Amino acid sequence: MTTIAEQKVPSGPVRAGTSLLMIAGIIAMIAMMLHICADVLSRRLLGTPIVGTLEYVTYFYMVAVVFLPLGRVQEERGHVIVEVISQLMPPKVSLWVDRGAQLFTLAYVAFIGWWGWQETVRSFTRNEVVTVIQTDFPLWPTRLLVPLGLAAMCLVILAQLAESFRSGFRLPPPDPAAH
Repeated sequence: MTTIAEQKVPSGPVRAGTSLLMIAGIIAMIAMMLHICADVLSRRLLGTPIVGTLEYVTYFYMVAVVFLPLGRVQEERGHVIVEVISQLMPPKVSLWVDRGAQLFTLAYVAFIGWWGWQETVRSFTRNEVVTVIQTDFPLWPTRLLVPLGLAAMCLVILAQLAESFRSGFRLPPPDPAAH
Protein backbone atom coordinates (compact mmCIF):
# COMPACT_ATOMS: atom_id res chain seq x y z
CA MET A 1 0.00 0.00 0.00
CA THR A 2 1.19 3.51 -0.80
CA THR A 3 0.45 6.94 0.58
CA ILE A 4 -0.54 10.05 -1.34
CA ALA A 5 3.07 11.23 -1.34
CA GLU A 6 4.23 7.86 -2.72
CA GLN A 7 1.43 7.48 -5.25
CA LYS A 8 2.75 7.06 -8.76
CA VAL A 9 1.73 9.72 -11.23
CA PRO A 10 0.08 8.36 -14.34
CA SER A 11 2.60 7.15 -16.89
CA GLY A 12 2.44 6.52 -20.59
CA PRO A 13 0.14 8.50 -22.85
CA VAL A 14 -1.59 10.37 -20.00
CA ARG A 15 1.73 11.62 -18.62
CA ALA A 16 3.01 12.48 -22.12
CA GLY A 17 -0.18 14.40 -22.89
CA THR A 18 -0.11 16.40 -19.68
CA SER A 19 3.58 17.13 -20.23
CA LEU A 20 2.88 18.51 -23.71
CA LEU A 21 0.00 20.62 -22.42
CA MET A 22 2.15 21.92 -19.56
CA ILE A 23 4.90 22.90 -21.99
CA ALA A 24 2.34 24.68 -24.19
CA GLY A 25 1.06 26.53 -21.11
CA ILE A 26 4.61 27.53 -20.20
CA ILE A 27 5.26 28.79 -23.72
CA ALA A 28 2.02 30.81 -23.58
CA MET A 29 3.10 32.29 -20.23
CA ILE A 30 6.50 33.30 -21.61
CA ALA A 31 4.92 34.76 -24.77
CA MET A 32 2.42 36.70 -22.67
CA MET A 33 5.18 38.02 -20.42
CA LEU A 34 7.29 39.13 -23.40
CA HIS A 35 4.28 40.70 -25.13
CA ILE A 36 3.28 42.67 -22.01
CA CYS A 37 6.88 43.76 -21.36
CA ALA A 38 7.21 44.91 -24.98
CA ASP A 39 3.92 46.83 -24.61
CA VAL A 40 5.13 48.56 -21.43
CA LEU A 41 8.48 49.43 -23.03
CA SER A 42 6.70 50.74 -26.11
CA ARG A 43 4.48 52.95 -23.95
CA ARG A 44 7.42 54.29 -21.96
CA LEU A 45 9.98 54.71 -24.73
CA LEU A 46 7.85 55.42 -27.79
CA GLY A 47 4.77 56.84 -26.10
CA THR A 48 2.43 54.41 -27.85
CA PRO A 49 1.21 50.98 -26.82
CA ILE A 50 1.30 47.85 -28.97
CA VAL A 51 -2.13 47.63 -30.55
CA GLY A 52 -4.05 44.51 -29.58
CA THR A 53 -2.12 43.59 -26.44
CA LEU A 54 -5.26 43.43 -24.33
CA GLU A 55 -7.02 41.22 -26.89
CA TYR A 56 -4.09 38.83 -27.26
CA VAL A 57 -3.69 38.51 -23.49
CA THR A 58 -7.42 38.12 -22.84
CA TYR A 59 -8.43 35.80 -25.66
CA PHE A 60 -5.29 33.81 -26.36
CA TYR A 61 -2.55 33.75 -23.72
CA MET A 62 -4.65 33.59 -20.55
CA VAL A 63 -6.84 30.75 -21.77
CA ALA A 64 -3.77 28.64 -22.52
CA VAL A 65 -2.03 29.57 -19.26
CA VAL A 66 -5.07 28.70 -17.13
CA PHE A 67 -6.46 25.57 -18.78
CA LEU A 68 -3.59 23.67 -20.42
CA PRO A 69 -1.64 22.83 -17.21
CA LEU A 70 -4.69 21.50 -15.30
CA GLY A 71 -3.78 17.84 -15.91
CA ARG A 72 -0.27 18.28 -14.54
CA VAL A 73 -1.52 20.18 -11.52
CA GLN A 74 -3.91 17.30 -10.81
CA GLU A 75 -1.05 14.79 -11.19
CA GLU A 76 0.86 16.60 -8.47
CA ARG A 77 -2.31 17.03 -6.41
CA GLY A 78 -1.62 20.73 -6.50
CA HIS A 79 -5.22 21.90 -6.28
CA VAL A 80 -6.55 23.25 -3.01
CA ILE A 81 -7.54 20.45 -0.64
CA VAL A 82 -9.27 21.30 2.62
CA GLU A 83 -8.65 18.58 5.19
CA VAL A 84 -9.98 20.19 8.34
CA ILE A 85 -12.51 17.46 9.11
CA SER A 86 -10.91 14.54 7.25
CA GLN A 87 -7.78 14.84 9.42
CA LEU A 88 -9.90 13.83 12.39
CA MET A 89 -11.22 10.70 10.66
CA PRO A 90 -9.67 7.24 10.68
CA PRO A 91 -7.42 6.62 7.65
CA LYS A 92 -9.89 4.26 5.94
CA VAL A 93 -12.70 6.81 6.19
CA SER A 94 -10.37 9.54 5.04
CA LEU A 95 -9.42 7.37 2.05
CA TRP A 96 -13.06 7.05 1.02
CA VAL A 97 -13.62 10.79 1.54
CA ASP A 98 -10.67 11.43 -0.78
CA ARG A 99 -12.04 9.04 -3.38
CA GLY A 100 -15.48 10.64 -3.10
CA ALA A 101 -13.96 14.08 -3.55
CA GLN A 102 -12.12 12.85 -6.64
CA LEU A 103 -15.34 11.39 -8.06
CA PHE A 104 -17.19 14.66 -7.41
CA THR A 105 -14.34 16.62 -9.00
CA LEU A 106 -14.37 14.28 -11.99
CA ALA A 107 -18.10 14.80 -12.52
CA TYR A 108 -17.84 18.57 -12.10
CA VAL A 109 -14.80 18.95 -14.38
CA ALA A 110 -16.34 16.64 -17.01
CA PHE A 111 -19.51 18.77 -17.01
CA ILE A 112 -17.54 22.01 -17.40
CA GLY A 113 -15.46 20.36 -20.16
CA TRP A 114 -18.61 19.23 -21.97
CA TRP A 115 -20.03 22.74 -21.68
CA GLY A 116 -16.71 24.16 -22.98
CA TRP A 117 -16.92 21.81 -25.96
CA GLN A 118 -20.44 23.09 -26.69
CA GLU A 119 -19.13 26.67 -26.59
CA THR A 120 -16.29 25.72 -28.94
CA VAL A 121 -18.71 24.24 -31.45
CA ARG A 122 -21.00 27.27 -31.17
CA SER A 123 -18.04 29.63 -31.65
CA PHE A 124 -16.97 27.67 -34.74
CA THR A 125 -20.45 27.59 -36.31
CA ARG A 126 -21.01 31.30 -35.65
CA ASN A 127 -17.53 32.09 -36.95
CA GLU A 128 -16.93 34.10 -33.78
CA VAL A 129 -13.93 36.42 -34.19
CA VAL A 130 -12.01 39.12 -32.40
CA THR A 131 -10.70 42.00 -34.50
CA VAL A 132 -7.12 43.07 -33.90
CA ILE A 133 -5.52 45.66 -36.18
CA GLN A 134 -8.24 45.28 -38.82
CA THR A 135 -7.71 41.51 -38.87
CA ASP A 136 -10.28 38.99 -37.71
CA PHE A 137 -8.93 36.13 -35.60
CA PRO A 138 -11.25 33.18 -34.97
CA LEU A 139 -11.94 32.45 -31.31
CA TRP A 140 -12.82 28.77 -31.58
CA PRO A 141 -9.19 27.54 -31.40
CA THR A 142 -8.73 29.13 -27.99
CA ARG A 143 -12.19 28.04 -26.90
CA LEU A 144 -11.02 24.50 -27.70
CA LEU A 145 -8.27 24.82 -25.08
CA VAL A 146 -10.87 24.82 -22.28
CA PRO A 147 -12.28 21.32 -22.91
CA LEU A 148 -8.81 20.07 -23.86
CA GLY A 149 -7.28 21.07 -20.53
CA LEU A 150 -10.30 19.79 -18.60
CA ALA A 151 -10.24 16.47 -20.48
CA ALA A 152 -6.60 16.04 -19.46
CA MET A 153 -7.56 16.69 -15.85
CA CYS A 154 -10.37 14.11 -16.11
CA LEU A 155 -7.97 11.50 -17.50
CA VAL A 156 -5.55 12.10 -14.63
CA ILE A 157 -8.33 11.80 -12.04
CA LEU A 158 -9.47 8.54 -13.63
CA ALA A 159 -5.90 7.21 -13.57
CA GLN A 160 -5.49 8.25 -9.93
CA LEU A 161 -8.76 6.61 -8.94
CA ALA A 162 -7.83 3.42 -10.81
CA GLU A 163 -4.45 3.34 -9.05
CA SER A 164 -6.14 4.01 -5.72
CA PHE A 165 -8.49 1.04 -6.08
CA ARG A 166 -5.89 -1.22 -7.70
CA SER A 167 -3.13 -0.78 -5.14
CA GLY A 168 -5.16 -0.33 -2.00
CA PHE A 169 -3.83 3.22 -1.85
CA ARG A 170 -4.34 4.72 1.59
CA LEU A 171 -3.87 8.11 3.15
CA PRO A 172 -0.98 8.59 5.58
CA PRO A 173 -1.86 8.50 9.28
CA PRO A 174 -2.32 11.89 10.88
CA ASP A 175 0.79 13.40 12.39
CA PRO A 176 0.31 13.68 16.18
CA ALA A 177 2.94 16.44 16.33
CA ALA A 178 0.75 18.63 14.12
CA HIS A 179 -1.90 19.06 16.85
